Amino acid sequence: MPRRTNAALIAAMVVAAAVFCGIIAELMLVRFGAGKDFPPYSTWRSDPLGAKALYTAFQNQPNLTVQRFLRRVKEIGEAPPAGQGAGKTVLFLGATDSPDQRQDIEALNQFASSGGRVVVAFYPTTPEDEEAKDEEAEQRAEKARQPAEKARQGRKTPPKEKSEPEAPWQADIVNITDVWKFRIAYSDRPETQIKRGFIQFNVQNDGYPALAPILPWHSRMYFNELAGEWKTVYAWRNKDGDLRSVVIERPWGSGTLVLCSDTYLLSNEAMQTDRHPDFLAWLAGPSTTLLFDEAHLGTAYRSGVMELVRKYRLHGIVFTLLAVALLFVWKNATSLAPRRQVVSPETRARTTEGAPLANLLRRHIPPAKLLRACMDEWSKDLSGTQAASVTADHRERIDGMLDSGAHIAQTYATICKVLAERKPQRERTD
Repeated sequence: MPRRTNAALIAAMVVAAAVFCGIIAELMLVRFGAGKDFPPYSTWRSDPLGAKALYTAFQNQPNLTVQRFLRRVKEIGEAPPAGQGAGKTVLFLGATDSPDQRQDIEALNQFASSGGRVVVAFYPTTPEDEEAKDEEAEQRAEKARQPAEKARQGRKTPPKEKSEPEAPWQADIVNITDVWKFRIAYSDRPETQIKRGFIQFNVQNDGYPALAPILPWHSRMYFNELAGEWKTVYAWRNKDGDLRSVVIERPWGSGTLVLCSDTYLLSNEAMQTDRHPDFLAWLAGPSTTLLFDEAHLGTAYRSGVMELVRKYRLHGIVFTLLAVALLFVWKNATSLAPRRQVVSPETRARTTEGAPLANLLRRHIPPAKLLRACMDEWSKDLSGTQAASVTADHRERIDGMLDSGAHIAQTYATICKVLAERKPQRERTD
């Protein structure tokens, strides 16, 4: 009964653990299925701020390869198919106006020069957002300077000022505005309307008849101080008639560079309410491969142990180690030998001196042959006079009883009665 109770309890615990794991897995799928843990304009997000709908729409197009690029920008030329940028378009959605490493910018330049198309759609920030970022950066820098200033004030003799060399990671930082020859500015408020809690105004096509004449826009960012190679695709004019370019394009070697001051039209929300397929097709260009960069949003691929396992095909070793670990746990959890019966001190005290012999007989002599074995041993210990008292009739009757297969105790009692009938014989004396 205890064994059945334990088995039922273990089964109930296993079922409860399985149900719990299933609930946790379902919650994780619901949470990560929407992609809300990814940054805005990530192709893994399916909410209005994501770009999964655009990614999926391009995936469904024939003769078009769509991939997420999760490595450093400097490796953009190594993206499959082999070759630099010919026939490829890389899209940076939700980008920010922040400095980048020189080697990354040089990789983009090489990608475009070899025939690639680079599309950078900026995150729709405002001057207030930029000022808040600058204030936050100044506060962090001030906190970092305070310990050094306190340590400097605590010294009796001020240290000599030395010109420290510029750190290598600072020396290699550049901004694309300096390399690609443009500037970012923010407009005074144009004639806008509030739509779903956000500002919206229209921008007009500037000499591209294949595109829609008017597009909805949600960002006050625009580009100015443009080099002569830049061409304005969409813009709007302020009250003074000044042009505010929001989508620009320029050739770069054999490829092209495209800048957008807003990413709204590439989002899931715009794909449902303000879809403009002509503009999206123009952004993708005539390429056969689209690369959606996720590394600039913080979702980067970093090689680890499992990458080495896949690269060198060490799956067999991993599964072998896992099997050895499971066997080790099983060995320590259960013993291969039968469990030793625990005997209480009271039971051990009541054990007779003949218990070891009884246990030995029970293990090595079958019950059906026990009485015959006892009879043989008894016969060996008889002296001459005692052996003479056991007649042939006695032995024949005893053999019949041993072969009858009756109960051991009953047969033993009958044998004792038969032997009690024998007459004692006196030993001869000289």
